[in-house]
Amino acid sequence: MFGRLVGEGLVLLAVTFPVALAVGFNVARAGLSAWYGGTTLSVGRLFVCLAVVFVLMGAVMVAGMLVPALRAMRVSPVEGLHEE
Repeated sequence: MFGRLVGEGLVLLAVTFPVALAVGFNVARAGLSAWYGGTTLSVGRLFVCLAVVFVLMGAVMVAGMLVPALRAMRVSPVEGLHEE
């Protein structure tokens, strides 16, 4: 059960990450040009930041799904069906 929930979360993360990538690139480019007087955006720095963001988003997603998944696994199927 937990693996299925985490798998669905990872699919959602993979679908939304390209949008976050585009927004992050534009924000980084605008922020660097505004703060540092037109400093160019380093590709290596951008990829490191995006990798860190991806890992953090994944960790938050797993942590957010851990509590509901553990609660759902504690309920026996008979009890769950009995209340319906």
